[in-house]
Amino acid sequence: MKLECHLNKIYFLQIIKKWLDFRIIFVYNKIVIGFIDLDSFYVSAEIAKDPSLLGKPLIVSGGEGNKGVVLSVSYDLKKSGIRAGMPTFKAKEIFPSAIILRPDFNFYEEVSRKIKDLIFSYTPVLEQGSIDEFYLSFEGCERLYKNDFFNVVYEIRKNIKEKFKIPSSAGLSSTKCTSKILSKIAKPEGQIFVPKGKEKEFLSSFPVNLIPGIGKKLGEKLKILGIERIGDLQNCKTSLLLSVFGKEGEEIQKKALGIYEEPFKSGSIPKSIGKERTFFEEKIDLEEILKEIFWLTEEVVFRMRAFSLSARKIEVRIKYGDFEVVSSSFTFKYPQNFYGIFQKKAKEIFLSLYKRRVRVRMIGISLSNFEIYSGQRNLEIFGKDGEQIQKTIDLLKKKYGVKLISFGKI
Repeated sequence: MKLECHLNKIYFLQIIKKWLDFRIIFVYNKIVIGFIDLDSFYVSAEIAKDPSLLGKPLIVSGGEGNKGVVLSVSYDLKKSGIRAGMPTFKAKEIFPSAIILRPDFNFYEEVSRKIKDLIFSYTPVLEQGSIDEFYLSFEGCERLYKNDFFNVVYEIRKNIKEKFKIPSSAGLSSTKCTSKILSKIAKPEGQIFVPKGKEKEFLSSFPVNLIPGIGKKLGEKLKILGIERIGDLQNCKTSLLLSVFGKEGEEIQKKALGIYEEPFKSGSIPKSIGKERTFFEEKIDLEEILKEIFWLTEEVVFRMRAFSLSARKIEVRIKYGDFEVVSSSFTFKYPQNFYGIFQKKAKEIFLSLYKRRVRVRMIGISLSNFEIYSGQRNLEIFGKDGEQIQKTIDLLKKKYGVKLISFGKI
């Protein structure tokens, strides 16, 4: 309880701080779609690879020398008017001391894949819009996350920053398009959450070119009609937009109103599903630590079962109070799907790892090596009653919360 209260206090203070500088808005509501954008991704990846570049004016440029095109630029240079797509020689004219870096696309793709896997462990529906853009749907996860999608996305972004040194911004709303617009407004490293029904009011004062699909040419045409702000587009007669722009006119107006809906394009199975818990007060009592492992494993297995998956591998990580990290894993002969099996094995792994008997700062549980769950092997081992009990537990957890009911004790 102390840990939860402390984290809630931290989140509240962060929200108030960012509200004051107009980079974040927190409004509680049942929102199911998020959008995460990696800030100045190529430049951020280069800094992650070489931390000595931090704080320097950087341009990642495609092409030789000044003959290339700006692909990514650090935020201090953006303030000088340098943008992606600008000729590199022009960017150098604006900021002569800027450092030009050649792109390392293999590295960027590798980092992007790892970040995708991390995000995928939080939601069953993920669509990657580009190398640095991710759409998340939380539909069906309302009970799992207690409708607190704002803090889920915050946690994802925090993990991306800690594990990969990549900053990001995010938007949450009821549509993919609106969430993407909100992420642009939130940059850099901000997060905005607008409830359904409030999109029109919130977006109205922002420039129309924030809307996806409105580039330079379309923006100039809209300006001729007196449309420069999103509010202008919201209030324009649909018949006029149709006559000038055809179907595209109606589409961009729906985007301006926050009601443009697009289906998710998702597919593959996540590579891993995991959860870490850092203790505000480091723990040394074995019974308390095992209790935390029990519930942490239960939550991870529940998330896996929500994907209709079974796993062959479980890993346990321990971070001691002096920040030493140890980990160990176990691979089952057959894929498993039962709560109790993973909880028992997590306990065994932890006890084999916990040799120092000093305070524990963090524990982590992850599952991997997934297969689509058929239920046949569980029926063979536990029978119909055991399988039905598992499904009943899943339903109760979805309806009343992860910690309401448990399969057993370890």
